[in-house]
Amino acid sequence: MRSDIQCCAEFLRLLGPEDEAVTAFYRDVVGLPVMRSYPGIQMLWCGEDIAFELKYDTPDVPEPDPRTAALSCASAGKITSALFVPVLRTYDLDATRARLVAAGFPPVLDEAGEHGRAIYVVGPDGRPTGFQFRDAGSPLAVDAEALRRWEAGEQGLPNTGPMAPELQDLSRIVLHASDVARSSAFYAGALGLDDVVDEGDARLHSLGDTTLLQISPGGAERPVPADRFEAASAFLLRCHDLAGLTRDALAAGARPVGEEIVYVTGPGVDVRIRYLADPDGAVVGLIQRTDDGGGEEDVEAMRRWAARASSGAARA
Repeated sequence: MRSDIQCCAEFLRLLGPEDEAVTAFYRDVVGLPVMRSYPGIQMLWCGEDIAFELKYDTPDVPEPDPRTAALSCASAGKITSALFVPVLRTYDLDATRARLVAAGFPPVLDEAGEHGRAIYVVGPDGRPTGFQFRDAGSPLAVDAEALRRWEAGEQGLPNTGPMAPELQDLSRIVLHASDVARSSAFYAGALGLDDVVDEGDARLHSLGDTTLLQISPGGAERPVPADRFEAASAFLLRCHDLAGLTRDALAAGARPVGEEIVYVTGPGVDVRIRYLADPDGAVVGLIQRTDDGGGEEDVEAMRRWAARASSGAARA
């Protein structure tokens, strides 16, 4: 992965009018604790230093019908949405299933693979969310590292409540692409994500730490949104050279979505965000902080980045 990209910073869901039932689903049923709230925004924690943001009051986003989404998933035997789908890592899939069923959200899809299983549910917002168990025999380094951290008790974020007891992190973000090879080449070439491996008809790329981008077939091309609020879902990469990464990504075929966003947080410090579109028009964000803090996940990410730099200097 490019040296100026650190990790996945955030998974973003853009929604319609604020709905407590939707917030309660992700908080109480999925099991993600709220880190902080702003008007129209709920920032939840989904493991490591990653935020799960619910952004309400985005009227340009079409509201899916949960019944239609559930029917489509069940009848097709797979989820084929071109939207990004978050998949959370669980170490007790039966307990996860039981919690979802008890709350009235039975799985609409079960998947079984050589080294794991996954289930998907559709929430009251009509969006699919997955839960994945990976066994100790998985050949993927991210799964081995996730298991090591789990067994060492390396989960938790300061001043933040725990996730559901069997959940660990954001295991994967699934993108269904119209052309897997083309999208894979984009994420590797334009954004500098490491190739990991082919997994069946999907291609895996590293998003840093223990999170993967899974590019699977089934999506469709669509127009590039004029603004990020026209996207239903996105993920953001935490980076440390936004200008350079944006320049290289645009030169490699990424298309701009709006202008760069700047939040000034103090004298000489700010948060900068740039959104880009992939070959299918799906939206990816790049975020860089030049301050020393922010939310708890930002503080933890900055601590990890400093530790990485210190370790590199020591090896040199």
